[in-house]
Amino acid sequence: MLKQLFFTLPKSLMIWVWRHVPLPFLLIGGAVLLSILLVIFAPTITPKPQAEKVWAIRAQAISPGPVQPDIEQYGELRSGRTIDLRSYVTGEIIHASDKMQEGSIVKTGDVLVRIDPFDYEKNLIERRSQLQEAQATYTELEAQAKAEAKLLAVDKTQLDLIKKDYNRAQTLRKSGTVSEKFLDNAQTAYNQQIQQFTNRETQLKILQARLLKQKATTQRLAAARDRAERDLQRSVIKAPFDGFLSDVTAEQHKRVGANEKIARLADVSRLEVRFTLTNDQYSRLQDSGESLTGRPVIVYWDIGGNTKSYEAILERVGGQIDPRTGGIDAYARLTPQPLTTTLRPGAFVRVSLKDRLYDNALIVPLNTVYEKSYVFVVKDGRLSRLPVTILGQSGDNWIIQGNFNPGDILMTERLSEAGDGIRVEVR
Repeated sequence: MLKQLFFTLPKSLMIWVWRHVPLPFLLIGGAVLLSILLVIFAPTITPKPQAEKVWAIRAQAISPGPVQPDIEQYGELRSGRTIDLRSYVTGEIIHASDKMQEGSIVKTGDVLVRIDPFDYEKNLIERRSQLQEAQATYTELEAQAKAEAKLLAVDKTQLDLIKKDYNRAQTLRKSGTVSEKFLDNAQTAYNQQIQQFTNRETQLKILQARLLKQKATTQRLAAARDRAERDLQRSVIKAPFDGFLSDVTAEQHKRVGANEKIARLADVSRLEVRFTLTNDQYSRLQDSGESLTGRPVIVYWDIGGNTKSYEAILERVGGQIDPRTGGIDAYARLTPQPLTTTLRPGAFVRVSLKDRLYDNALIVPLNTVYEKSYVFVVKDGRLSRLPVTILGQSGDNWIIQGNFNPGDILMTERLSEAGDGIRVEVR
């Protein structure tokens, strides 16, 4: 209406205003009039209704069932039997095997080092000679003791006879049949025989004591001979089992002392992996109803861009739980490896073993579960919250149970705007 009124104003009125109204007032009035015209002629905008937002998500169909996830941990390869090779005798190394080098592979019985045996050979000869001399003395004393024992038996018989003669002489003297001198002679003979028997008995006891002493001497010298033989044997150092050498210090012409370490030997047939089971993993395996030890384990070793796998058996667990981590060390022994294996103690490896078996469960990514208590399923294009129970964790996944139905569509990613009724589209 204002628009029509503006265009119907008389032209004479407009001329009058132009001639009689001062210019400043005309400018102000023109500005006001222009503002009114802009308002009058402004286009009318009708707002459109806002469309509901649809969120694109990742989801997948699920089907709960028996689940037995893998437990994966990292560990260190080590030898179940590692010993220090030592020189148990003193001397100069007159021979060092070509295998006495870092990383060399040796077999049982391989001669690794020979120490100068001269002193030990001479010592053994001396000990054997001393033992032979002592054995000869023992044999001599033993013969003397046997002879004295026989003579003592003869003296005892003779003493019994002389005693009878003396008793008879006493009887005859009482009856007056023999003289006093006859009785005295019988008594003298009896006393002499007693003295001879006593001396013989004493001599036999002395010989028996010397025999015992000589026997002890012989045994002591036999022990010294055995030690000399062992020292001579120890001048040659051999590999006690198949394995790898490390920390080698032995060199030809080097002088070594008693109990000096010359190398370290790791048993190739007893390689094992030490790894840590978390408190939850250890508890689940214990509660599975199966023996913890004896479980098959797969060991993976990444080397040079390649991954090699080895079979192992869980052999034992540690004696105590680590108070810092709450975990416990476990040890898996690898199947015996050939001497040509590239495995070496100290390698960083990955181990995998089967977890316990769960019925009617699912394995889902960690970000699928919200607040560790619920997930979202897609029904008729909208999200629906579903409570779940977390049974455990396997790597970057949760093991869960819930009131699922086969074919349910589970959202498998984290959506900050997720909630009941949110409209979504599975991409």
